[in-house]
Amino acid sequence: MMISNGSRSGSKRRTSSRYWGSRTEIRHSNFLGWLLDPNGSHGLGKLFLNRFLRDVAARSERKDLDEIRVEELNYDDVEIRREWRHIDLLVIFQDLVVCIENKVDSSDHSDQLNTYANVVGASFPKHHRVFVYLTPDGDRPNEEANVPYALCSYRDIIVFIDRVLSVHGASMNAAAFRYIKDYSVTLKRELTKTDELNQLAKQISKNHEELFRFILDHGTDVESDMLPIFRDKFKEWGYVPVSENKGYARFLTSALDAVIPRKGVGLPGKRVSPLRSTSMARRRRQSSKHSSHQVMKQSIGC
Repeated sequence: MMISNGSRSGSKRRTSSRYWGSRTEIRHSNFLGWLLDPNGSHGLGKLFLNRFLRDVAARSERKDLDEIRVEELNYDDVEIRREWRHIDLLVIFQDLVVCIENKVDSSDHSDQLNTYANVVGASFPKHHRVFVYLTPDGDRPNEEANVPYALCSYRDIIVFIDRVLSVHGASMNAAAFRYIKDYSVTLKRELTKTDELNQLAKQISKNHEELFRFILDHGTDVESDMLPIFRDKFKEWGYVPVSENKGYARFLTSALDAVIPRKGVGLPGKRVSPLRSTSMARRRRQSSKHSSHQVMKQSIGC
């Protein structure tokens, strides 16, 4: 048994946050690509893509796309490409291509935007072309491009998602609904910091600024203060202390303490706990076993 201070954080966070990596661009691009695909397993058809393009049309300085044209597009014949020629997302219609540069935790560099515009222009010379720069807050790019990029934000994506779910949620597949809903929660909590918990934290911090500053300046080491309390309580319950440091304490049951040897194995002068000694011995046995298997595989030509 081990008591830990939880320094390996994240164990209680939502599965969705771990899956999307919260701020990992490629995972967000993959999810958005799925949402934008009218044939995606979400069952929403063109709803999200149509709403997204209407927003792009309203923000774009180019005349290649307007809200009337958005409604006239053939959504039955659209292709979504991800990470094509290093472009995050590419939406391809019969005579229109939309290039989306997705920036979550970084900004454009090395003339990226012009490079992508040139690649798209050379690959789709007869298509109308629209370019989108997507960031959490709709920020402007670091480098000005030769073609205008429509500035879109994840805040807008959240609005699209929540609106679609509120209107069409009852008729959606339950698994798809939960999946998309979790993604919206992740965006609010991790990317835009606009969920209720973040807002509450900001309000509490603002209302009690002096108190928090005092705690930071004079606060005690919680782990060090709490460890003796937990140690005494577990000893009271019959557990045998083995080793501890600032972050954790290890205990054995009385039965295990009678079986596991107390003498460790390690560098001279370095104390190794029984649990670690046992773990080290197990790893040595597994390593030896693995080597034997490798020799066997080589001998039979695997």
